[in-house]
Amino acid sequence: MTAYGRAQSAPLHGIRWLVEIQSVNRKMLDFQIYLPKEFFHWEIELRRMIALHVERGQITLRISLKQEGEQLAIKGLKALKSHWEGIALELGYPTSSINLSFLLAQMGQLPLEQLADSEAELRAHLDKTIEAALADFKRMKEIEGSNLATDLKLRLQLIGKELHEIEKEEKGIVDKFLLKLKERIGDAFASVPDTEERLFREVAMYAEKADISEEITRLRSHLQQFEETLSIREKSIGRTLDFLTQEMQREVGTIGAKAAGLAISKRALWMKAELEKIREQVQNIE
Repeated sequence: MTAYGRAQSAPLHGIRWLVEIQSVNRKMLDFQIYLPKEFFHWEIELRRMIALHVERGQITLRISLKQEGEQLAIKGLKALKSHWEGIALELGYPTSSINLSFLLAQMGQLPLEQLADSEAELRAHLDKTIEAALADFKRMKEIEGSNLATDLKLRLQLIGKELHEIEKEEKGIVDKFLLKLKERIGDAFASVPDTEERLFREVAMYAEKADISEEITRLRSHLQQFEETLSIREKSIGRTLDFLTQEMQREVGTIGAKAAGLAISKRALWMKAELEKIREQVQNIE
């Protein structure tokens, strides 16, 4: 389902996380994750984290860092001083050589994760920001889902009305066929033995061939299941709705193929077009 969520963290040692989550329609779950190169090793864990909340769609997760002015500079200089003094002592050089001009020249060389007390601290800060972005993302999905459900229920009602009309048309088809058959035969075969029996045998064969009562029953059941599924509060209903739509298309196709009258054929064709619109909409539902 198409949705977007965004969140920005509170500052941590002069650093702010900016998280954006976007999804577009896709039958399966797929990821594109963009984050600072210092944290590429988090990608697999981030995929797992998002997958707990999303089951379908092309998910784009963008994570960036905003660095804030003087506070970050002071934090960075302190970290650099500690870093280079340690190296100087290791190599046997006096720490007095690590002066301000040297440190300013090294600004930007220290990995970002060293600006916080630990990588774990940075990651915990990021996770909270992702959770806030996910909450925003879910709110948009709920609004979109509600609008889709309203549209789908309206289409289901229209299909149900057409099905009711088909059922009424279907009840009189056999009687109409018998009447037409008698009119065609007329007096020419009135004297032929067993004419009445042959007529009823022909009508019985026609009735069996044109009978769509089972298809009507199954289609009505699928319509009911579809509407009930829209109302449940499960995490993911998209695949169920997709399956039910395919089954409804199958039944309507059979009704159209077996239709004995032009009126039924037209109604079946209309329902087929409406179900195709439903199928397209269902692809948007997780």
